[in-house]
Amino acid sequence: MSQTAVFTIPLTIIPMITDSRFECNICGKLFKKRGELTRHLNVVAKYNSLHSDLDTLPENTIHQFKVILVHYIRKRLPKEYRQLGKQTVSIPTTESQFYAVFKNHIHYYSVTKDIYKCIFCGDSSNQVLSNILEMQG
Repeated sequence: MSQTAVFTIPLTIIPMITDSRFECNICGKLFKKRGELTRHLNVVAKYNSLHSDLDTLPENTIHQFKVILVHYIRKRLPKEYRQLGKQTVSIPTTESQFYAVFKNHIHYYSVTKDIYKCIFCGDSSNQVLSNILEMQG
């Protein structure tokens, strides 16, 4: 089974109030009530819980997969991608590979399309993604 990783180059989940609405810092979705935002964040937390049917991969396999991801991302993005704004990179992977790399950073899952998404934005997004993928410089 293939999964698609989508990178949208905030990991702090602090509710922001915008015009009497509550906003998710990660995806920007607006809610009228704090409880709706809390429910949204609880669903996001469930996406990051280990499913019992996923294989646990060895660390060296995860590291090798991260190297492949870094190579693929660098190949797909223009050299000056930081100046271009929002970037999306879709990568087919197994669910176990995706979860092993991006656990605690998954923000969306579509059951019907069988797609996971991670969203990285804000000032620290490049550093967070670099840390996840163990990128050097």
